[in-house]
Amino acid sequence: MGRRAPARHRRQPARVDFWAKPAELALTPDGSTLLYPWNDTLVPRRTSDLATVGTPYVMTHTAGAVDVAVDGTIAGGSWAPYDPDVWVFTATGAPVRYYELPDTGKMSYTSDPLGFGALAWTPEGDQLFGVAYNDVDEYSLRRLTTPKKSVPQLTLSGPASAKRAVALTLTGTVSSSLPVPVGAAVSVTRIDPETPNGRALSAVKTAAGGRITVKDTPPAGGKVTYRIGYAADTTHEAATATWSVQVAKSTPTLTLNRKNNAVFAYGTKVAFTAHLGGAYSNRTVAIWADPYGTDQPNKLVWKATANSKGDVAATITLTRTTKVSAVFAGDTRIATRTVSITAETNVKVSQSVKGHYKTGKIGATKYYYFHAKKIPQIKTTMTYYKGRKQYVMVQYYAKGWKTWGDTWVALAANGTSTVTVVGNHDKNVKMRIRAEYMPGTYNSGDSLNNTTYSAWTNFIFTK
Repeated sequence: MGRRAPARHRRQPARVDFWAKPAELALTPDGSTLLYPWNDTLVPRRTSDLATVGTPYVMTHTAGAVDVAVDGTIAGGSWAPYDPDVWVFTATGAPVRYYELPDTGKMSYTSDPLGFGALAWTPEGDQLFGVAYNDVDEYSLRRLTTPKKSVPQLTLSGPASAKRAVALTLTGTVSSSLPVPVGAAVSVTRIDPETPNGRALSAVKTAAGGRITVKDTPPAGGKVTYRIGYAADTTHEAATATWSVQVAKSTPTLTLNRKNNAVFAYGTKVAFTAHLGGAYSNRTVAIWADPYGTDQPNKLVWKATANSKGDVAATITLTRTTKVSAVFAGDTRIATRTVSITAETNVKVSQSVKGHYKTGKIGATKYYYFHAKKIPQIKTTMTYYKGRKQYVMVQYYAKGWKTWGDTWVALAANGTSTVTVVGNHDKNVKMRIRAEYMPGTYNSGDSLNNTTYSAWTNFIFTK
């Protein structure tokens, strides 16, 4: 965004013509040099002949104030709505620091300007004061703190992400208008989930150009922040800088003892054991069971601390195909992890026969015997679910089993259905019938269980 022009009614002082109308004069403590504001600088002149000596002290915009402390430190003021208003230089001319005055006006969006000649050191030269005014002619006395201390600028940078327990390197700089010496100490603090209040690491030393290098191996994962600090000394303020790294946590070993898509009989009580390896401070594992269908929620079965072998076990009674999950919430070093398997679960299905006059075996197979004019009634009992249908297939034997007929039959509320075998019945032809649950098909009604077949019921028509 561009800067706004100062309010029209703000008073803007004209530039100073020293020889016609000096804005302010100041002498160095030994009386050898005269300083005065001119354009955007403070001009030094030798008092003996008024010849310019050295290099003007450059500020910004219109210079209008100057004062020299008892030790020769020079302060200059300028009318600079959007830039620093007060500048401080050493006796040798090196820039120390600058100040931007606050905005107390009602209509403008610029800092309060410093009045002409309104800058002064205390007699002891340890404090600096200035008088500023705003756009409604309110004047304020400003105490400019630690005027003889430079404000260091610290930078720190490094990778945005890293792996836990792997060494990383960050680099930075310590720069200042009054240079920091080579070998100056810079403190380093690491802030992470294990030490949220920070842990002090070994300090590093500045190299040429104020460069620093920080090496560390972060023990914790998550957001890790490094803070460097330069402590205040006789010529510098304290300063800090930070850099944050997203440290990836280690992946834990987490397994379940059952194979994915293993098939279990209806109503089976199955022991599921989760194994956790490599945890740090948290060793709790939760086992969840999520039966197929929207009418039953995902349910926490068991949650416990892993034993000395790293195991947590839970028993689940399976009545539907169920997604079983082991969940580890992680800790400061180990990542969250979930492993899941699907326990395929059959329906419970059986058949019974009505109308036969005897049973017997043909070979090793049991047969139900019917009179030729009798209509067999085959009753199927299957695990009930609203809208569920069974698929029934009837076969006959003629040099191999061949399909005689098939149909879909809805289950009653008690899970039963009855099929009658009608038509002309040839004598002494072996036949058989079977009920099937076929999930996901057009007529099955649901997909809650694994494909399940009843045993074949064999029958034959005789006399």
